[in-house]
Amino acid sequence: MTDPLPGPLLAAPGAGVPDAPAARLADWFDAGALRRNRRYRAGVWALGAVGMVTGPALTLTVALSGPRWRAPIVRISGGRPIAAAVAFAAALAVAGEIVDLPARSAGYAWGRAHGLVTQPLLGWLADRGKAAALGGVLGMGMSAVTAVAMRRRPVGWWLPLWGVVSAGSVVLTAVAPRLIEPLFQKTRPLEDPELEHDVRAAAARLGVPVRDVVVSDASARTTGANAYVSGLGPTRRVVLFDTLTGEFPRDQVRFVVAHELAHVSRRHILRGSIIAAAASLPAFAAIGAAVAGATGAGRIGPRDADLTLRRLTTAVAAAGAVGMVAGRLGMRVSRGFEREADWEALRVTQDPDAAIDLHRGLVMSNLGVPDPPRWVQRLWGSHPTTLERIGLALRFGR
Repeated sequence: MTDPLPGPLLAAPGAGVPDAPAARLADWFDAGALRRNRRYRAGVWALGAVGMVTGPALTLTVALSGPRWRAPIVRISGGRPIAAAVAFAAALAVAGEIVDLPARSAGYAWGRAHGLVTQPLLGWLADRGKAAALGGVLGMGMSAVTAVAMRRRPVGWWLPLWGVVSAGSVVLTAVAPRLIEPLFQKTRPLEDPELEHDVRAAAARLGVPVRDVVVSDASARTTGANAYVSGLGPTRRVVLFDTLTGEFPRDQVRFVVAHELAHVSRRHILRGSIIAAAASLPAFAAIGAAVAGATGAGRIGPRDADLTLRRLTTAVAAAGAVGMVAGRLGMRVSRGFEREADWEALRVTQDPDAAIDLHRGLVMSNLGVPDPPRWVQRLWGSHPTTLERIGLALRFGR
């Protein structure tokens, strides 16, 4: 058995995983079998590019058109800054959903046309509504907190807000399995005794207390297979799609479970939260500087809703621009964590053949592309490419 990776909190994402050349496409995939996948993914990438532009464009448009809409919100809120902030966030959430709906609808139709999406239209619309409502509530809460911070600390308001956001992301991670995920899926306990035994054996080798391993009703929405780990402490659980447990051989499911448990043993959620907090601090400072430059740093009066709205719109527009950069950094961190989890799963299962077969099977079930263009991987690649993951398994086998 190979040595375990270095201490989780001290190591950079992916540190300790040996370099491995990507596998050759022709050795593992038939070019003809991938044509449908490539057609589907080309459409997904095009819609993703549209989505990257529409969000920042909306916030910039809202900021520039402020003189036309701020007065009605000031009247509705009675000039009260916090009430105006909440009303602004609600309106922005509705506008964002309207702007996003054409691309999201096209994505749903594209997935249905290619057989990857199985969810009926009404079910999809219901999920969109729930997601929009949840996002709106969180946005209104964040807008109110921001307005309070801006009033109490006209210059350094962004620093306490950074603390609230950092702590809030951890809280959301902890409560997601109990409060958020049930809104969009149904789960049941894993009912396979042999696989349950394998899960606990892998957990013991990784030093991870196993709390819940559940199966999601993913087949009600997609033919794609997947798995993930969510929650913290007593809420932590491993979620396996029923499309995975029902369609993939046991040795491949064992590798997936080991991979997900490796995320826990390597403390990726905690490490990711620390990295995000550290990386977002200068981003919040930049947003604060943009707001001060555009609106000044004077104190907000108890009835100065207009100034509050001007600062909020500037902050949202700046956050949209900063978020595009931060998202790319997040993808890079995620890819490092996924390489760690793959290597740990290989170390625990000692089964590189199962890993290779799993990666090949996931490409076909999820209509994936094993060798996406470099720009696609840099923008949206949360995992290493399939050829890179196969290459890592081959490196382990040697």
